[in-house]
Amino acid sequence: MTDNHPVVGGSLENFLEDLGEKEAVYGAAIKQVLAWQIDEERKLQALSKSDMA
Repeated sequence: MTDNHPVVGGSLENFLEDLGEKEAVYGAAIKQVLAWQIDEERKLQALSKSDMA
């Protein structure tokens, strides 16, 4: 990093932790990823959403 552009602030993780939202945001992100993975596998197996249910 050059002196022309000093780093300001902290990480997103620290920001969320300071707000007390880290666990909620991480939990939501994990759920989104799992839902996406399940849907991708459903598509690969050519199953309908009804078949999955």
